[in-house]
Amino acid sequence: MFNQVIAAADENAILSTTGPEPEDALIILSPYDTTDVIAIRRILARYGQTRTIIIVNSRMDVLPAELSSAVLVYGMMPLIARSRNSGDDNGNGLKAVVMRRFPSKWAVYVDVYGDGFVEASSGENIIIGSSKEFPSPEYIAKAVQKHVEGLK
Repeated sequence: MFNQVIAAADENAILSTTGPEPEDALIILSPYDTTDVIAIRRILARYGQTRTIIIVNSRMDVLPAELSSAVLVYGMMPLIARSRNSGDDNGNGLKAVVMRRFPSKWAVYVDVYGDGFVEASSGENIIIGSSKEFPSPEYIAKAVQKHVEGLK
């Protein structure tokens, strides 16, 4: 398997580094398993110091060591809260989006009544998350709860 992944990365992950318009970025979509980690490590060995590598929707449990200096520049997690008492599954409910847009910190936006999203994380309520991971579900729930309680 290892040699097949290396061969596939060598054949398909190619940037033009010479000529009148050299390519300066490579986009990798939704890596998630061991074969993807092997391919990413091969690509980073080849281009990591000279080109921008963009990883979209990474689902890798553990990032390769070569990505230790990587920064999550954009992240978004849509959420819907439904009442525990309601058997109604029609899509109604509080909606929240946790988002980070570099260089800003994580923020949570809430749509309580279906009339649009408003930022729920103000100065003292900024979502804490690392540069590589989303904030914890507990922290998100507390931020949403604080916002909803402030509406009453």
